[in-house]
Amino acid sequence: NMLNQQLDKGVDPQATVSALTSALGQDGKGGLDLSGVVAKMTQEGGLMDTVQSWLGDGGNAPINADTVRSVLGDERVKAFASQLNIDTQSAADSLSKLLPEIVDKASQGGQLREGTGGLGNLMDVARSLLK
Repeated sequence: NMLNQQLDKGVDPQATVSALTSALGQDGKGGLDLSGVVAKMTQEGGLMDTVQSWLGDGGNAPINADTVRSVLGDERVKAFASQLNIDTQSAADSLSKLLPEIVDKASQGGQLREGTGGLGNLMDVARSLLK
């Protein structure tokens, strides 16, 4: 995983969180706009089943890098890439692995929990993903 290789070079969770904020947008409370991402995936991407698997308590359906790019838009993926000094394709690959985990950890019983996009929570997610 390119992201983990980067982290071995000393990229810290804070940098990852900052990059994720660039990629996923903010919710106005300093957290990630996960509900915006989820809405975009279900409304525009036709990815309702995928999203439901992340929100539910079972396993997470995979998403590929191309889908991530189409949902988030190239600009956001490029911003994520530049903040972590990786190429855009590696960024999309990393996001395709991070996004299901983040949404999964920010949800319970099929719903996003209130305030789960918060950066404190996100730091925990980032740390857990980067081990």
